[in-house]
Amino acid sequence: MHYCHVLLLTTLMLLVSADSTASTALRLNSSDRRALRVTNENHIEERAGLGSKLTDLITKFSSKERQAVRFADAQKTDEFVLEAFKLKGLTGVRLKLDKNYKYFEQFQKVKESNQITAWIKAETPTSAVWRTSGFGNVRTIDDILAVEPTEAFQLYTRFLIQYDDAMTAKALRTNTPIPVISDDLTWAEKTVSVATWVGADRSRAFAKAALGLDNLTPAEMVKAKNFEFYYSFLHLRMKKFDRQGLITDEVL
Repeated sequence: MHYCHVLLLTTLMLLVSADSTASTALRLNSSDRRALRVTNENHIEERAGLGSKLTDLITKFSSKERQAVRFADAQKTDEFVLEAFKLKGLTGVRLKLDKNYKYFEQFQKVKESNQITAWIKAETPTSAVWRTSGFGNVRTIDDILAVEPTEAFQLYTRFLIQYDDAMTAKALRTNTPIPVISDDLTWAEKTVSVATWVGADRSRAFAKAALGLDNLTPAEMVKAKNFEFYYSFLHLRMKKFDRQGLITDEVL
Protein backbone atom coordinates (compact mmCIF):
# COMPACT_ATOMS: atom_id res chain seq x y z
CA MET A 1 0.00 0.00 0.00
CA HIS A 2 1.38 3.43 -0.91
CA TYR A 3 2.23 5.73 2.00
CA CYS A 4 -0.01 8.52 0.69
CA HIS A 5 -2.91 6.04 0.55
CA VAL A 6 -2.37 5.14 4.22
CA LEU A 7 -2.09 8.81 5.16
CA LEU A 8 -5.34 9.63 3.40
CA LEU A 9 -7.23 6.79 5.06
CA THR A 10 -5.82 7.67 8.47
CA THR A 11 -6.87 11.29 8.05
CA LEU A 12 -10.38 10.35 6.96
CA MET A 13 -10.72 7.84 9.79
CA LEU A 14 -9.78 10.45 12.40
CA LEU A 15 -12.21 12.95 10.91
CA VAL A 16 -15.06 10.44 11.01
CA SER A 17 -14.20 9.47 14.60
CA ALA A 18 -14.19 13.09 15.71
CA ASP A 19 -17.39 13.84 13.84
CA SER A 20 -19.27 10.87 15.29
CA THR A 21 -18.46 11.95 18.87
CA ALA A 22 -19.02 15.68 18.46
CA SER A 23 -21.92 17.21 20.40
CA THR A 24 -24.43 19.24 18.44
CA ALA A 25 -26.65 20.33 21.33
CA LEU A 26 -27.48 23.99 21.76
CA ARG A 27 -27.41 25.26 25.33
CA LEU A 28 -28.71 28.48 26.76
CA ASN A 29 -26.20 29.64 29.39
CA SER A 30 -27.57 31.93 32.09
CA SER A 31 -25.19 34.69 33.17
CA ASP A 32 -24.73 37.24 35.90
CA ARG A 33 -27.00 35.45 38.39
CA ARG A 34 -27.46 37.15 41.72
CA ALA A 35 -29.28 36.15 44.84
CA LEU A 36 -32.31 38.22 45.80
CA ARG A 37 -33.01 38.60 49.47
CA VAL A 38 -36.75 38.78 50.01
CA THR A 39 -37.15 41.01 52.99
CA ASN A 40 -40.00 43.27 51.90
CA GLU A 41 -42.48 43.85 49.13
CA ASN A 42 -39.99 45.77 46.97
CA HIS A 43 -37.61 42.83 46.90
CA ILE A 44 -40.47 40.46 46.10
CA GLU A 45 -41.49 42.66 43.17
CA GLU A 46 -37.88 42.84 41.95
CA ARG A 47 -37.59 39.06 42.01
CA ALA A 48 -40.89 38.61 40.22
CA GLY A 49 -39.81 41.11 37.57
CA LEU A 50 -36.51 39.33 36.98
CA GLY A 51 -38.26 35.98 36.71
CA SER A 52 -40.63 37.39 34.13
CA LYS A 53 -37.74 38.77 32.06
CA LEU A 54 -35.89 35.45 32.16
CA THR A 55 -39.04 33.62 31.12
CA ASP A 56 -39.51 36.01 28.20
CA LEU A 57 -35.88 35.55 27.17
CA ILE A 58 -36.06 31.75 27.27
CA THR A 59 -39.35 31.81 25.37
CA LYS A 60 -37.80 34.05 22.72
CA PHE A 61 -34.78 31.77 22.27
CA SER A 62 -36.92 28.63 22.28
CA SER A 63 -39.11 30.23 19.63
CA LYS A 64 -36.07 30.83 17.40
CA GLU A 65 -34.93 27.25 17.87
CA ARG A 66 -38.37 25.98 16.89
CA GLN A 67 -38.36 28.35 13.94
CA ALA A 68 -35.02 26.93 12.77
CA VAL A 69 -36.48 23.41 12.88
CA ARG A 70 -39.62 24.52 11.01
CA PHE A 71 -37.51 26.15 8.31
CA ALA A 72 -35.54 22.93 7.86
CA ASP A 73 -38.67 20.77 7.76
CA ALA A 74 -40.16 23.14 5.18
CA GLN A 75 -36.99 22.84 3.06
CA LYS A 76 -36.31 26.57 3.10
CA THR A 77 -33.14 27.74 1.37
CA ASP A 78 -30.04 28.97 3.20
CA GLU A 79 -30.63 32.43 1.74
CA PHE A 80 -34.18 32.53 3.11
CA VAL A 81 -33.06 31.51 6.60
CA LEU A 82 -30.13 33.93 6.65
CA GLU A 83 -32.53 36.75 5.90
CA ALA A 84 -35.08 35.51 8.44
CA PHE A 85 -32.47 35.56 11.20
CA LYS A 86 -31.11 38.95 10.04
CA LEU A 87 -27.80 37.47 8.93
CA LYS A 88 -28.00 38.39 5.26
CA GLY A 89 -24.91 40.20 4.05
CA LEU A 90 -22.72 39.01 6.93
CA THR A 91 -19.69 36.87 6.14
CA GLY A 92 -16.72 35.28 7.87
CA VAL A 93 -16.10 36.24 11.48
CA ARG A 94 -18.93 38.78 11.55
CA LEU A 95 -21.40 36.09 10.56
CA LYS A 96 -20.20 33.50 13.06
CA LEU A 97 -20.07 35.97 15.95
CA ASP A 98 -23.63 37.16 15.44
CA LYS A 99 -26.00 36.07 18.22
CA ASN A 100 -28.38 34.51 15.68
CA TYR A 101 -25.77 32.42 13.88
CA LYS A 102 -26.34 29.45 16.20
CA TYR A 103 -29.92 29.25 14.95
CA PHE A 104 -28.72 29.16 11.35
CA GLU A 105 -26.34 26.36 12.35
CA GLN A 106 -29.21 24.48 13.95
CA PHE A 107 -31.24 24.90 10.76
CA GLN A 108 -28.39 23.42 8.73
CA LYS A 109 -27.97 20.47 11.09
CA VAL A 110 -31.67 19.64 11.05
CA LYS A 111 -31.76 20.03 7.26
CA GLU A 112 -28.83 17.63 6.87
CA SER A 113 -30.40 15.17 9.31
CA ASN A 114 -33.66 15.29 7.35
CA GLN A 115 -31.79 14.65 4.11
CA ILE A 116 -29.93 11.65 5.55
CA THR A 117 -33.18 10.26 6.96
CA ALA A 118 -34.86 10.60 3.57
CA TRP A 119 -32.00 8.83 1.78
CA ILE A 120 -32.01 5.97 4.28
CA LYS A 121 -35.79 5.61 4.33
CA ALA A 122 -35.75 5.29 0.54
CA GLU A 123 -32.74 2.93 0.76
CA THR A 124 -30.95 5.15 -1.72
CA PRO A 125 -27.74 3.43 -2.89
CA THR A 126 -24.55 4.99 -1.59
CA SER A 127 -23.34 5.38 -5.18
CA ALA A 128 -26.37 7.53 -5.99
CA VAL A 129 -25.71 9.77 -2.98
CA TRP A 130 -22.04 9.95 -4.00
CA ARG A 131 -23.02 11.27 -7.43
CA THR A 132 -25.74 13.54 -6.05
CA SER A 133 -23.14 15.06 -3.73
CA GLY A 134 -21.09 16.06 -6.76
CA PHE A 135 -18.35 13.44 -6.49
CA GLY A 136 -18.90 11.75 -9.85
CA ASN A 137 -15.45 12.81 -11.05
CA VAL A 138 -13.65 11.95 -7.80
CA ARG A 139 -11.33 9.07 -8.71
CA THR A 140 -7.89 9.48 -7.17
CA ILE A 141 -6.34 10.20 -3.80
CA ASP A 142 -5.76 13.81 -4.82
CA ASP A 143 -9.41 14.10 -5.83
CA ILE A 144 -10.55 12.81 -2.43
CA LEU A 145 -8.24 15.18 -0.59
CA ALA A 146 -9.64 18.06 -2.62
CA VAL A 147 -13.27 17.39 -1.63
CA GLU A 148 -12.62 16.18 1.94
CA PRO A 149 -12.92 19.66 3.56
CA THR A 150 -16.29 20.35 1.92
CA GLU A 151 -19.63 20.25 3.72
CA ALA A 152 -20.92 17.87 1.06
CA PHE A 153 -18.22 15.34 1.89
CA GLN A 154 -18.86 15.59 5.64
CA LEU A 155 -22.56 15.02 4.98
CA TYR A 156 -21.74 12.01 2.82
CA THR A 157 -19.60 10.34 5.51
CA ARG A 158 -22.33 10.90 8.11
CA PHE A 159 -24.79 9.33 5.69
CA LEU A 160 -22.48 6.31 5.24
CA ILE A 161 -22.35 5.70 8.99
CA GLN A 162 -26.12 5.90 9.42
CA TYR A 163 -26.75 3.91 6.24
CA ASP A 164 -24.55 1.06 7.50
CA ASP A 165 -26.32 1.18 10.87
CA ALA A 166 -29.71 0.95 9.16
CA MET A 167 -28.71 -1.87 6.81
CA THR A 168 -27.14 -3.84 9.67
CA ALA A 169 -30.27 -3.43 11.79
CA LYS A 170 -32.43 -4.56 8.87
CA ALA A 171 -30.22 -7.62 8.31
CA LEU A 172 -30.55 -8.61 11.97
CA ARG A 173 -34.30 -7.97 11.95
CA THR A 174 -34.93 -10.01 8.80
CA ASN A 175 -32.20 -12.60 9.43
CA THR A 176 -30.54 -11.79 6.12
CA PRO A 177 -26.89 -11.08 5.23
CA ILE A 178 -25.41 -7.59 5.40
CA PRO A 179 -25.59 -6.13 1.86
CA VAL A 180 -22.34 -6.39 -0.10
CA ILE A 181 -21.11 -3.09 -1.53
CA SER A 182 -21.92 -2.78 -5.19
CA ASP A 183 -19.43 -3.66 -7.91
CA ASP A 184 -20.37 -0.34 -9.48
CA LEU A 185 -18.63 1.58 -6.70
CA THR A 186 -15.45 3.31 -7.79
CA TRP A 187 -12.09 2.85 -6.09
CA ALA A 188 -12.56 6.24 -4.44
CA GLU A 189 -15.98 5.31 -3.04
CA LYS A 190 -14.66 2.08 -1.57
CA THR A 191 -11.64 3.86 -0.11
CA VAL A 192 -13.85 6.40 1.66
CA SER A 193 -16.11 3.60 2.91
CA VAL A 194 -13.14 1.77 4.46
CA ALA A 195 -11.97 4.91 6.27
CA THR A 196 -15.51 5.45 7.52
CA TRP A 197 -15.76 1.87 8.82
CA VAL A 198 -12.59 2.20 10.85
CA GLY A 199 -13.59 5.60 12.19
CA ALA A 200 -16.98 4.21 13.23
CA ASP A 201 -15.41 1.14 14.92
CA ARG A 202 -16.91 -1.42 12.54
CA SER A 203 -15.86 -5.00 13.23
CA ARG A 204 -13.79 -7.27 11.01
CA ALA A 205 -16.90 -9.40 10.52
CA PHE A 206 -18.77 -6.38 9.22
CA ALA A 207 -15.97 -5.41 6.82
CA LYS A 208 -15.70 -8.96 5.49
CA ALA A 209 -19.45 -9.20 4.92
CA ALA A 210 -19.70 -5.77 3.32
CA LEU A 211 -16.84 -6.60 0.96
CA GLY A 212 -18.24 -10.03 0.10
CA LEU A 213 -15.34 -11.91 1.71
CA ASP A 214 -17.03 -13.57 4.68
CA ASN A 215 -17.52 -16.99 3.09
CA LEU A 216 -14.05 -17.27 1.57
CA THR A 217 -11.01 -19.13 2.84
CA PRO A 218 -7.88 -17.05 3.48
CA ALA A 219 -6.39 -18.36 0.23
CA GLU A 220 -9.50 -17.36 -1.70
CA MET A 221 -9.76 -14.05 0.08
CA VAL A 222 -6.33 -12.75 -0.95
CA LYS A 223 -7.26 -13.33 -4.59
CA ALA A 224 -10.62 -11.58 -4.34
CA LYS A 225 -11.15 -8.22 -6.03
CA ASN A 226 -12.05 -6.46 -2.77
CA PHE A 227 -9.19 -7.86 -0.73
CA GLU A 228 -7.10 -4.68 -1.08
CA PHE A 229 -9.84 -2.78 0.73
CA TYR A 230 -10.05 -5.36 3.50
CA TYR A 231 -6.27 -5.15 3.87
CA SER A 232 -6.58 -1.38 4.15
CA PHE A 233 -9.28 -1.85 6.80
CA LEU A 234 -7.07 -4.19 8.89
CA HIS A 235 -4.04 -1.95 8.53
CA LEU A 236 -5.91 1.17 9.64
CA ARG A 237 -7.65 -0.69 12.44
CA MET A 238 -4.30 -1.81 13.86
CA LYS A 239 -2.93 1.73 13.62
CA LYS A 240 -5.97 2.99 15.51
CA PHE A 241 -5.52 0.35 18.22
CA ASP A 242 -1.83 1.26 18.52
CA ARG A 243 -2.70 4.91 19.11
CA GLN A 244 -5.20 3.88 21.78
CA GLY A 245 -2.69 1.56 23.46
CA LEU A 246 -4.78 -1.53 22.78
CA ILE A 247 -3.37 -4.98 22.06
CA THR A 248 -4.72 -6.80 19.04
CA ASP A 249 -3.88 -9.94 17.11
CA GLU A 250 -5.24 -9.29 13.65
CA VAL A 251 -5.70 -12.27 11.36
CA LEU A 252 -7.58 -12.69 8.12
